Amino acid sequence: MEEIYLIGNWKMNMLPADVLAYFDKFLINLRKYINTKKEKRDIKIKTLDAVKTIFAVPYIDMFYANLYANEEKRIEIAAQNVFHIDEGSYTGEVSPLMLKSIDIKYSIIGHSERRKMGETSKDIFQKANALLKHNIVPIICIGESKDEEEKKKTKEVLKKQIKEIMENINDKNSMQKIIFAYEPLWAIGTGKHCSKDKANENILYIKEVLKEEGIENPKVLYGGSVNAENAREYIETKNIDGLLVGGASLKHTEFLKIYVEIIKVLNKE
Repeated sequence: MEEIYLIGNWKMNMLPADVLAYFDKFLINLRKYINTKKEKRDIKIKTLDAVKTIFAVPYIDMFYANLYANEEKRIEIAAQNVFHIDEGSYTGEVSPLMLKSIDIKYSIIGHSERRKMGETSKDIFQKANALLKHNIVPIICIGESKDEEEKKKTKEVLKKQIKEIMENINDKNSMQKIIFAYEPLWAIGTGKHCSKDKANENILYIKEVLKEEGIENPKVLYGGSVNAENAREYIETKNIDGLLVGGASLKHTEFLKIYVEIIKVLNKE
């Protein structure tokens, strides 16, 4: 069974006390749901194992979030950003080596909110190379603006973004691990989600370009105003390998509903 990724990006939210309260409730309800399904013999373990549930948390929350991840193997913790050098005089930065030291296995890079602050394709491929060197999986965000979408330049923009990054990845073997997230900029935090057909079409195109760049089995997620009401329609499409969830991941009840919708699709309910 193919893996489905469910990634919650908390952005600049959640203090440590909030993390403790969130995971206490989320994990109780997650286990209750799983145990109920098992008791009814209504689910297979391989179905549960197919869902990779990851929380991208602020640096200040990583220690506390990791305590729960160590306790509950069904969740993992990711960074929201990283610097491309391991150590040195770079005030305020956090390196891949630091992430590795606390067992962080994923990091988002290239998010549109970072690009708005000046992050370039060069920054992104440098970060990707640095992460891969330490066996941390980069989750690279790409997507078009509303203006580019209206001018029908989406595929042109996506191809350019991909090629600028992939042509500069050093290790052609480890690059197979890279996950991409398609996030149309006009759908992020706006409540205007991209239709499932358009998302599926664009993600199919992204996969075609990634295969041209040497990734044999590309993993591409969709992100952009995902919630419990629309999650299922994305997961049911052929080419989408998971969801990158923003605001809806901040409410443990909403995020669990999205998890349940994914399980239902895999379980053919």
